[in-house]
Amino acid sequence: MMNMSCKSETIVIVDDEQEIADLLEVYLKNESYVVRKFYNPLDALACIEKEPVSLAILDVLMPEIDGFSLCQKIRQKHLFPIIMLTAKIADIDKIQGLTLGADDYIVKPFNPLEVADNIKKQGGFIPGIRPGKPTSDYLTKMLNYIIFIGAVGLIIVAVIPFFFNGVFGANVSFGG
Repeated sequence: MMNMSCKSETIVIVDDEQEIADLLEVYLKNESYVVRKFYNPLDALACIEKEPVSLAILDVLMPEIDGFSLCQKIRQKHLFPIIMLTAKIADIDKIQGLTLGADDYIVKPFNPLEVADNIKKQGGFIPGIRPGKPTSDYLTKMLNYIIFIGAVGLIIVAVIPFFFNGVFGANVSFGG
């Protein structure tokens, strides 16, 4: 979980509407977050590549690179939570944002307190692991572990009757 007692997490805000970025900055700084705001997605991407970031808030409709493309670029290298904050209200847009790697999707107009609350809900943040969305490496390891345990279980069930029958002369069988 994000350490709420000592908030030094850096939140990047990317929105070409200066008033919205400024408003979010005021609320988030009041919550003791370090805020880096950008009106240009390319500047934000450069910052993200150089500085540690705990969470990003991205507008969708921006010049040069839209928020969906920016989200994809971020996801190529980073696992921190991403919240899309946009005027795009269609369900297909929300599905697209979440499919491309966003962890939350908030529609404008919004309540800044809702955004701050949703940031807190991104708790469980562990560097390198996205909450609620395990990485493919993690899933592969877990699947291999499950297969291994299942194989060991099958071997035990298959071998025990032969062992007992051969060593002790007992007639042991399972399930039948």
